[in-house]
Amino acid sequence: MGSSPLDHTPPQPDASDLAEHARQQSHLVRQDPTDNEVLDWIEAVADTAEWS
Repeated sequence: MGSSPLDHTPPQPDASDLAEHARQQSHLVRQDPTDNEVLDWIEAVADTAEWS
């Protein structure tokens, strides 16, 4: 049986392997075929009016 999101413990910010964990997660996201679709949606709905 797979793990549920509640079973996952995110790495602690001071963990020595945090950068490697972030690289691994980034690589997995880049491989996802829906990545561009999701990024396009985020860009379309983001309220950036006060970003400066």
